[in-house]
Amino acid sequence: MSDEFTSQVGFPPDGEPAPEQVEAAAEAEFTLEDLFNEQVNEDEVKKGLQDIALPNGSYSTVIPFNPKRIVDKAHPTRKIVYFWGGIELADVKGKIGFRLSPERFNKLDRDTGVDTGKPDMSYKLYLMAVKAYKVAYNANPSSFGDVLAYLRDYSTKLRVIQTGDGENMVVSINAVRPEA
Repeated sequence: MSDEFTSQVGFPPDGEPAPEQVEAAAEAEFTLEDLFNEQVNEDEVKKGLQDIALPNGSYSTVIPFNPKRIVDKAHPTRKIVYFWGGIELADVKGKIGFRLSPERFNKLDRDTGVDTGKPDMSYKLYLMAVKAYKVAYNANPSSFGDVLAYLRDYSTKLRVIQTGDGENMVVSINAVRPEA
């Protein structure tokens, strides 16, 4: 073993664990069944998700930002695209995804399941992407493909928030303003 590897795992340079390391490992033994029976601590999970979530902010997308066709389980025939890629804000870097659809579907009330009359997030983000395209090119896109290619090939600004569940969510798409 290399000295670099052995120092990373805490072994002495000759690659042999010290007797106290072997003893500690023997005491820490567990079976796969033990892991299957391990209880999930919801508070720890929620805190952990918050700890790994990106901070709120307006992030720049890192090109390429890749689109993929997906199926909306609630509306299997809906035209919908999932974008996934890198984002950055100062020294904070991460990855995020969002859904975009040129077909309006209204958001349903979480408690009652009743149509709210307001567009869902996939359609809202589509509208914002079209607006960003217009700002960037000073022209209307001629097709949904124009909007998809713009998001894929050019950096945009994504407003990212943390939800109450500690997860990240894209809530707006804007054109990157040229620096003066």
